[in-house]
Amino acid sequence: MGETQPSVRACGPCQKYKRRCDKAQPACGLCTKLNRACSYNDGRGQNETLRRRVEELEIYVASSGSSVNLQGGDVDGSLLRYQKFFIDSDLYTQLNTLPQCSTAHTIPPSVSREIGSSQERRETVSTYFETIHPWMPIVSKLKWQQLLRVGSENAMRPDQALLLLSMKLIQHVPTGTIHAARSSLYTAVREFSTALEMAGVYSLYRLQSSVLMTVYEMGHGIFPPAYMSLGHSVTQATALGLHDEEAPQMLEKPRNWVEWEERLRTWWAVRIIDRFIAVGGNNRPLFTEDPRPNSHLPADDDAWDRGELTSPERMLISFPHQLAASPFGRVAQAAHLLGQVVRHCNEQPADLREVMANIESLNKLASSFLELLTNEDENVYHFRDAIAICFSCDSFAARPGQADNTTSLALLHAITENSRASLHQIIARLMEFEEAVRLEEDRRLTATCPSPWACQPLYKSAALMLWLGSAAPPEEGDSLLERSRRCKEDIKTLGNRWKIADAYQEALVKVEKELAAGLY
Repeated sequence: MGETQPSVRACGPCQKYKRRCDKAQPACGLCTKLNRACSYNDGRGQNETLRRRVEELEIYVASSGSSVNLQGGDVDGSLLRYQKFFIDSDLYTQLNTLPQCSTAHTIPPSVSREIGSSQERRETVSTYFETIHPWMPIVSKLKWQQLLRVGSENAMRPDQALLLLSMKLIQHVPTGTIHAARSSLYTAVREFSTALEMAGVYSLYRLQSSVLMTVYEMGHGIFPPAYMSLGHSVTQATALGLHDEEAPQMLEKPRNWVEWEERLRTWWAVRIIDRFIAVGGNNRPLFTEDPRPNSHLPADDDAWDRGELTSPERMLISFPHQLAASPFGRVAQAAHLLGQVVRHCNEQPADLREVMANIESLNKLASSFLELLTNEDENVYHFRDAIAICFSCDSFAARPGQADNTTSLALLHAITENSRASLHQIIARLMEFEEAVRLEEDRRLTATCPSPWACQPLYKSAALMLWLGSAAPPEEGDSLLERSRRCKEDIKTLGNRWKIADAYQEALVKVEKELAAGLY
């Protein structure tokens, strides 16, 4: 019998531990030396793992499908459990509210492996509240401290396990967008969320998981899934009744202010993501309506974490910006302004004079809000996320208008000049903001986890600088190109955390090529 041909791939253990493999069969030399099991992946390993996980989830759905019925066997009550909220909302006050997901629902083995031991779960939650929570404070810290008390995590419900899995996911930093979309952790979150939906589980935990997954997709450039996940988050939140206190409420009445505030913050997160994603594409409508004047803003972040009711604890969106607000409250205000800008840019008014008036009004609003947020040096870093979203407002609203056959040249020239003047003001402010953030980060001893909010305004500003510089006098053009280079460096730095930055860098290269060809 002839010698066995070597494998074309390294064996599984050598790949896992990044060791040199001689590819000998049936066992490589290193595995033989270390007396460990040696196996070769013929390319079907990942498919086999995925197939096994799908089978586990299918078993989970099949086994839990019958367990979501109301106890007692009341057929009419069982049928109306969900339908009552959609066929006759007047019934909902007379019937029981939505039952919580029971611990009797099993958690698939693949999910249990991902969330790990009790200690690993506590570490995941601790890191989440240290890195993600400061800029996305939507999950109650008090609730999770109670949930992860010694021994209590063994009674974790499946929807809580899903949120824990999503907390782990959003902390994950992939090597690139392609790797982010193929991550086993990302796949596990999507599959488990779908399984819970099929099993009839609707809860705030599952909605929050959807929000975190959307941020993961958005931050790492997984489009269009991020857009689809956003839409799913909106429909979940609306079905639960988070969008309006007067709408049918599928969730139980909040037991305290902390729970009420958590729901409010989760809905605001959905609104914020909706507006942020909409800025990336023209004429794409928002999923969510603008908040009403009596809509509440998020309260003080630190007080909510401690469970302390502060005064004034219920600020409204219509209150003057001059009143003090927390960082997340400022982000909500900035996102509200961004929504107005998006709606303005999506409209097609017949009179371009109306366009000029709207642009001037929006620019004044954004400028006054920016001035408020940056009036003191320490405020700049404290409110950096809200400021970044404000720059998205400015750069989006200040784009030159489009002409039609009825537009007078004089009016079009006036609009273009106003846009150019606004853009130069935006660039000057952006550079001041960028420098202030750099200095503060250099001063701090520990690095913070950045949010993804700054990526888009940095990209848009860099592209606008390239556009302005291409038609500017040499000295001004060189200055704009240098400022654009600084924005590119910041985008590259953000790429260490959020892989959407790689796409923005590639897009800027394309902008330069199109400018050179006269196409941009």
